[in-house]
Amino acid sequence: MSASRINVLERLRDKVSLFLYKNKKKNKQSEQQQQSLQSHSKMPSAGKFEPKKSFRWTFEIDFLDAFLMHDMTLPTILRHSDGGKLEYSDITATLYDPIAPSTSQQIFEWLSENDVTKINDVTKIKRNAIVKLLDRDGRAIEKWSFVVSLISADFGKLDYSSNEASTVKIVLKVHEAKLT
Repeated sequence: MSASRINVLERLRDKVSLFLYKNKKKNKQSEQQQQSLQSHSKMPSAGKFEPKKSFRWTFEIDFLDAFLMHDMTLPTILRHSDGGKLEYSDITATLYDPIAPSTSQQIFEWLSENDVTKINDVTKIKRNAIVKLLDRDGRAIEKWSFVVSLISADFGKLDYSSNEASTVKIVLKVHEAKLT
């Protein structure tokens, strides 16, 4: 091989080596920047993010089974500027009304108990209620615990032209709330 050809090959080798060295250095800096961004980011990685679904939940009140629930609204929470006391909006829920056990009967009895003029102990009209938000496997991922009392009940509409299930709509006053 001629000397000029060897010089060309050596220069080419040096250029390739320099290019690979610079490229390796850039890749390392890029990886470090990427790791830095990931460690400082508050966003979960794409594989771990799963939003809560509004159709995965259960709602139980002391004497009512969770399968009776059709839909509900969680309360709005307001913090007062004076002293920081929390105030909760009412919970509204729609329940299916099967033949047995009759939801209408159970709700009517609870509503009748709410006549505080007939009751000496106001705590008898309060009930514990639990809302659980579930993951895709049915495991509880969030739990709301409430102490509630029944404000009103709407026993629905009867309609010969409809084939829909009968429902009862209730409004619950929230006395206490806890989220775990």
